[in-house]
Amino acid sequence: MEYIPQYAYRAQKSIGLVDAHPKYTDSESLPAVHIVSTTSAQASRTLELPNAIDVAFSPKGRFFFTWERLTKVEDGEAGHKNLKIWWLGSEDEQQSTIPPREIGGFVQKAFADWQPLVNEHETHLLRISGPSEISIFEIASELPDAASFSADTDIKAIAEAYGLLSPISKLRVDGPSIRSIWLSPSKPAISTNGISSDAAPVSQGKEGVAIWTGEYKAAPANVSLYTLRELIDAVSSKGGSGSLPMTQARKNFFKGDKVSLKWNKTGNIALFLTTSDIDNSGKSYYGETNLYLINLNGQYECKVTVEKEGPIHDFCWNPNSREFVVTYGYVPARTTLFDSKANEIHSFGTEARNFLKYQPQGKLLLSAGFGNLNGNVDIWDLRSRKKVCEFSAPNSTVCEWSPCGRFILTGILSPRLRVDNGVKIWWCAGKLLHVQLIDELYQTTWRPNATDISFPAEIPPAPQASPSVAQFAPKAATTATKPAGAYRPPGARGSAAPDIFKRQEDGAAAVVPATATPRYVPGQRTPKPRTVPGAPDPNAVQSNGKQNKKKKAGTAGSGTATPTASAPPTPVQEVTPAVVTNSVADAEGEVMQKKIRNLNKKLKAIQELKDRRDKGEQLEGTQFKKIDGERDILAELAVLEKSFEKLKK
Repeated sequence: MEYIPQYAYRAQKSIGLVDAHPKYTDSESLPAVHIVSTTSAQASRTLELPNAIDVAFSPKGRFFFTWERLTKVEDGEAGHKNLKIWWLGSEDEQQSTIPPREIGGFVQKAFADWQPLVNEHETHLLRISGPSEISIFEIASELPDAASFSADTDIKAIAEAYGLLSPISKLRVDGPSIRSIWLSPSKPAISTNGISSDAAPVSQGKEGVAIWTGEYKAAPANVSLYTLRELIDAVSSKGGSGSLPMTQARKNFFKGDKVSLKWNKTGNIALFLTTSDIDNSGKSYYGETNLYLINLNGQYECKVTVEKEGPIHDFCWNPNSREFVVTYGYVPARTTLFDSKANEIHSFGTEARNFLKYQPQGKLLLSAGFGNLNGNVDIWDLRSRKKVCEFSAPNSTVCEWSPCGRFILTGILSPRLRVDNGVKIWWCAGKLLHVQLIDELYQTTWRPNATDISFPAEIPPAPQASPSVAQFAPKAATTATKPAGAYRPPGARGSAAPDIFKRQEDGAAAVVPATATPRYVPGQRTPKPRTVPGAPDPNAVQSNGKQNKKKKAGTAGSGTATPTASAPPTPVQEVTPAVVTNSVADAEGEVMQKKIRNLNKKLKAIQELKDRRDKGEQLEGTQFKKIDGERDILAELAVLEKSFEKLKK
């Protein structure tokens, strides 16, 4: 069956499904409470969920999850299960019109990370069931028919039949809280022809599970990797509880208020980015970031070293699972390709980019600058390491590759931007193919495809664009606009910028000012030349030389006697080095006096603590440490006093 790309969108007043190239036909507005068949674009199954906030599917589409706000229940009733699980049926039954059946539910207070994790075989379900607890459920191997249960059947009996009532394993952490968990994929890596290799997928129970536990007291936070089977076997009996087992695949770290983790496609290596809200060095307003790599078998873990100073904007695994790419550093950021052991392979240079996305076939790489950047997008050929094209998609909020790797979807979403909302479809070589403007657009995405689609060795020629491009595409400027540079005040215009303000680019030598700025020393003054009081200023004498000559000439012509000129005053010799030396000495003396005063204050505070201790008051640990440091303060004070006495002499 030929693949036809489709994308869906959700706006304020409509939800639609669009067949992309070549027809670009939009379905009629779809109701928000229906499950829609992507083949017929018709709403066939209805869910009465007026309070639903978010929904999700399981990997095979047999289960459907919904989350709604937690509501208060009356006394004596069971808690409100705001996370509900619905049975959609097997692959053949999913096209039927039978309404989905609720088969279980949980209490999930937080909206963040509400979705349960289901492995791709759909044999196990994982969720965080408490601040420091993980629950693992084993889905029944032979699932019953939901229609076999009557309408009066208790929901607990249905959940037990599907294996969703009681977990087979509960794992706890003593002390720190479990912040998040990630389940690895179990697919074979992409081979060189763009489709999955012949390697067998990961067997059931061998999927990787990453667990992030936060900092606790003085202990660091950590990310630990386990196999699903190790977590199940950590308890002595089915349905029991226990502590998380020890593992060699573990990375400890501080300064991690947020963690973003990505598995490679084979699920044996994980990359995770730690972000702190505050950068103690004061170099970045957005905090401090670090990138770590860790292997599931625990044989290799490291911190990914980047050469350019600045934050890490984005990172992404190649579908072949053997390399990854990172963009980092102050803008213009550098984009670098690494192997699976964090060794640098190739640098794509520096540009204003902060977003990365691999083509599903792993042959092309998309790097873009969204958010507060200008929206330029680059497409790179990973085989030749050359740029294929560059185009501009300003103000874009979402950017995705189609499953076939031939199209790119960009969208401007609300509420980040409430004007020009819509979807644009681009060819993989940069040509704009379709534009659809949608008011108050909230979400848009490609329809996923279960099977891999190959991509040719060479990029195919671009197809013909739809008429919407000519209708909605921005018109080209008729007059060339002068590029605006950095603002310069009127007094500095027309002259070259000082070297001290020039940015040091990659590979360039450091900018050093031509003349060194004199170092400021407290108390030091710039010496002035000494002159004899009452003596004329040499500059004034020199400037009035012509006037003095005229006066002398006039006096000689009148016949009067000219008084004998007195000898010029002997200039006083300047003693500049002595003045500088004395100024420096005075400054050092002031610094020493300040240190001596501070030490005396500390000794006075220590004496007060000792008096309180002698009276029987209970002191804290830090106060006892201050008292223990009295000897070191006295020794430092003696050294400073001796140095100050020598300086005075």
